[in-house]
Amino acid sequence: MRFTNVKGCSDLRAKYPKLPVVHVSDLNSYRYCRRKWDFCSYMRQNLERVDEPIEAFWFGTGIHFGLEDLHGYKEFPSAAAAFEFFVMATEGSRPDTWREALELGKAMLDYYELEWLTNRRDYQTVWIDKTPLVEVDFQCLIRRNGRPFAIFEGIFDGVLKDAYHRFWLAEYKTAKRMSTSGKLENDTQITAYTYAAEKIFGTQFEGIVHQQHLKDTPSIPQVLKTGGISKNKQIKTTFALYKKALVDYYGEGKIPSDYDEMLNMLLENEQENGNGFVWRNLVRRNPMELASFEKHLIMMVSEMISKKLPIYPNSSHMAGCMCDFKSVCLAMDEGSDYGFILDNEFARRDRDKRTDWRAKAAELGQKIKKGGEN
Repeated sequence: MRFTNVKGCSDLRAKYPKLPVVHVSDLNSYRYCRRKWDFCSYMRQNLERVDEPIEAFWFGTGIHFGLEDLHGYKEFPSAAAAFEFFVMATEGSRPDTWREALELGKAMLDYYELEWLTNRRDYQTVWIDKTPLVEVDFQCLIRRNGRPFAIFEGIFDGVLKDAYHRFWLAEYKTAKRMSTSGKLENDTQITAYTYAAEKIFGTQFEGIVHQQHLKDTPSIPQVLKTGGISKNKQIKTTFALYKKALVDYYGEGKIPSDYDEMLNMLLENEQENGNGFVWRNLVRRNPMELASFEKHLIMMVSEMISKKLPIYPNSSHMAGCMCDFKSVCLAMDEGSDYGFILDNEFARRDRDKRTDWRAKAAELGQKIKKGGEN
């Protein structure tokens, strides 16, 4: 099966300048709180904070860059090296904790590339016209009653093909705690991106390979002062690392049987989909789910562009804890000068600014590569 309609990713904004442009973040924020949506949506004020960069977003961008290069052009020696160049390229905009984050990110990507992937079935990145489909900026035209109605935009982390020639999208996440629950069944992004992929490429997609990377790395088992290797079941390690520690200490074929329980426990944690450090969920969407999403999307956008749409806050404990605009919202309801907060703490998003580090990272990589050749 071959892709069709690949050129559907042409600049739809230029072709349809009057159509509303929608992102998954717009859909989520609209459901979450209309006032927040009004502040942050690309369709409305398009504001973001201008103070210290959010470490989680910065770190996740770097991990994505490492995975993008590993599964794409491989312009850097390793995924960890790509992450290091990302950190160098973001000098001036990186958080104060960048040194600790640098070591953690490199260790996470080294573990993934050198150990985790070697023991598992990998998905192949799809290439079109000698270009790997990683970090793909996409645009999808939404039609209502056969007429152009809206433009849906986003970024595919990757377009993949499995051993049975089925197509998938990749979605990478970093997390402090791994989640293998069923929350992804209702995940809007998974449905929306699968829908967009089928529209753009003109072929069926199974769904998304949702891959979580724990913000931690396996520990080397401790050698006890009394002799032997620790049997602490709370240790964050893997079967391979623990087995290696035992072999290094006792010798091949000489591991005492009283370690069997520990080894079996760690072995049970190693599954085809992952372990406690990297975990994949294969999330599928069927044609009925995608058709339902299209209907709901048109309904929501119809509301969003209505001139009579009322804007009001979702005043709840959870909403306040997770909202960048909490201080603005409180000032509005108290009758205070919320405009002062907006003018001093927020600014309109710059689409190009989010990726201006890419050219610098590539330039730094080329300089070091040429230096190594001399």
